[in-house]
Amino acid sequence: MKSLIVLIGLLLLTNCDKDVSQQDSTTTTEEETTQATRISKKDIESLSYADYGLSNASRKAVSSWASYGELEVLIQSINNADLLYFEGDEEVMTALIQDLKTTIPDNVSNESIIARITALETKFYKLKSAERLKTTTKDELLSAVQEFLEASSNLNLQVNKKFEKEAQDISKNQL
Repeated sequence: MKSLIVLIGLLLLTNCDKDVSQQDSTTTTEEETTQATRISKKDIESLSYADYGLSNASRKAVSSWASYGELEVLIQSINNADLLYFEGDEEVMTALIQDLKTTIPDNVSNESIIARITALETKFYKLKSAERLKTTTKDELLSAVQEFLEASSNLNLQVNKKFEKEAQDISKNQL
């Protein structure tokens, strides 16, 4: 009877060791996948796209637009390869996009800017999905980052064009 208990004990110990080693290999595989898709600041800097900043007139016009300021902080984080924002609360992310769309200052708002915000929203959600999916490759994630940064740059360009056009209209009226 004692030998039967010892034998069962040995079998349990042997099986427990196998389960632990299988769990370790699963954890290692997940860590390797995370490391493979992790992007660096150097990866972001190597992306090729036209990055438009805001002109002085545009910057002055959007200075009171709080959600645009939050967007700039997010873009700065992404440029530093910090995508932790997309792992955060879903309601916060949705609120940023909704506020961006609904709180456009009157002096900034026009159809083309609203269209650029809609395009930015699409790229935002695409990047969020790419960041959250475990099957996303590094190239797919970098592509989503690039598309988001291009969309934000195009929004800046459109805001600049609006104020540039308004400046041209004023000078024509003065002539």
